[in-house]
Amino acid sequence: MNHHVMGIGNALVDIEIRVAEDFINELALTKGGMTLTTPEEQTKILDKVSGHAQKIVSGGSAANTIHGISALGGKTYYLGRVADDAYGTHYTEDMKSCGVGFP
Repeated sequence: MNHHVMGIGNALVDIEIRVAEDFINELALTKGGMTLTTPEEQTKILDKVSGHAQKIVSGGSAANTIHGISALGGKTYYLGRVADDAYGTHYTEDMKSCGVGFP
């Protein structure tokens, strides 16, 4: 299959959780912002919000662009390294379900 656009980028997974503003301040995070974390920091934060509903969203600027082009009818392909875990599986399935070619 020929593709109109191929993107190469960082395969990021966003975890969206509704929390009180006090929680954001407690962790010294920026409201409405994005923070890259180490695996240890991520575990600490996720442990604190284990009772909250979480929305897992595939992201990364290149992937978001490729997804948008695909949604507009373009034939797209994306290259990005994903982890061999539940988040990596989600990312791969999510991109494919949007019609994006993904290895």
